[in-house]
Amino acid sequence: MKQSHVARQRPRVPGRPYDLRHSFASLLLHEGRSVIYVARQLGHDARLTLSTYGHVIDELDDVPRIDAEAAIAEARGMLADTERPTRESRA
Repeated sequence: MKQSHVARQRPRVPGRPYDLRHSFASLLLHEGRSVIYVARQLGHDARLTLSTYGHVIDELDDVPRIDAEAAIAEARGMLADTERPTRESRA
């Protein structure tokens, strides 16, 4: 019971775990990682990864590559900023 109490106090991340997994895979592909690398990270066969995320590869064909780790850190920072109470809400 103690753990469930702690879990209720933690800020909730919007979305489902699947959405986070899809974002992770998409970011790796946007970073320029190979389909085989992404498949290994997801525990997929490369064919399944390619059929699931092939559209991401097509969409990012002419887009400059990004650093996935930096993008995740930036998103975490944005999430943390939206969860912090403002001075007005504390008053």
